Amino acid sequence: MLRAIEDFVPVLLSAAGLWLISRWVGSTDTRLGGWAIVGTALVALGGLSKATHKLLLTTANADVTLLDAALFPLLAAGFAVVAASVWSAAHPHRPVLASLLAAPVVWVIGFAAYGATGRGAFIGAQRWAQSH
Repeated sequence: MLRAIEDFVPVLLSAAGLWLISRWVGSTDTRLGGWAIVGTALVALGGLSKATHKLLLTTANADVTLLDAALFPLLAAGFAVVAASVWSAAHPHRPVLASLLAAPVVWVIGFAAYGATGRGAFIGAQRWAQSH
């Protein structure tokens, strides 16, 4: 159980680091700072979902697959939004709207790949390669 609790530490530390980055982005452009906070929240939710899944699995023997499945799609979308916000703050004359719009697409593709394979895109690809 202690190992399951320890899984929350990197999530909290990365969320704190991303929050500091979001504050910098917000100091250059408040609109972009809001986007960076949204991305930070997505990353934190993804990490918290996986850590909570592991905690529930070890303490209550409850396998909540949605919590397990949410990690990579939320991380991908969250980091995409944070990266786009940082890029826009550092390069104010270069539009990055396409990057911000791509984040939900990454999220949908991630969940679709998970749903199609049952355990994630890479594991699904490995199983497909083994069967052919």
